[in-house]
Amino acid sequence: MSIVIGLKYKDGVLLASDTRVVSRGHLAERNVDGKIFKSQYSNTAIGSVGYLRDLDIISCTEEWLPYKDILDKKKVDKKYIIENIVPKIFNTLRDNHRVNQKDGFEYTDSEFIFATPSHLYRIDEDGSVLEFDDYISVGCGEELVRGYMTKVFYNGYKDLSLEEAKFILRECIKEACKDDIGINDESVFINLEKGD
Repeated sequence: MSIVIGLKYKDGVLLASDTRVVSRGHLAERNVDGKIFKSQYSNTAIGSVGYLRDLDIISCTEEWLPYKDILDKKKVDKKYIIENIVPKIFNTLRDNHRVNQKDGFEYTDSEFIFATPSHLYRIDEDGSVLEFDDYISVGCGEELVRGYMTKVFYNGYKDLSLEEAKFILRECIKEACKDDIGINDESVFINLEKGD
């Protein structure tokens, strides 16, 4: 399993992930640069947990936002995610035979976090989208992350510096992986700052 966490802080949004990949069939382990990817042209990022094949496919997608939308500075809000990003994820995975069907509904084997410098969205296996005000996690140990965040923060997250946010997410990943051999406590980060 994997863990990907997004956290809002004073100047933007920070994404973090562990680096372990485990193939359950023969328990081959290896480390990767992360399960989070920054867009080349837009100030957005995506994180994914699920199957390694899905991660590889998603990381190779050229661009999440069409170039015209970037130039036109289209507002990337929940509606935009539902109308543009979710179909792109499903179409990309469908083209690679990675979308399943049951009872007439499509679903993937992966969950996603999509981030802008001021917004965090969770995209579930069925393509449903939720927006979060302060932090979000997907993957193994989510309940441990929630417990840690609730214990540490009761005054909010919006006044955190980048270094404070990195420390917190490192600790969250350690907490999430303490009981699971499928993830590790090494962290990689992507920072999206407002105004970039």
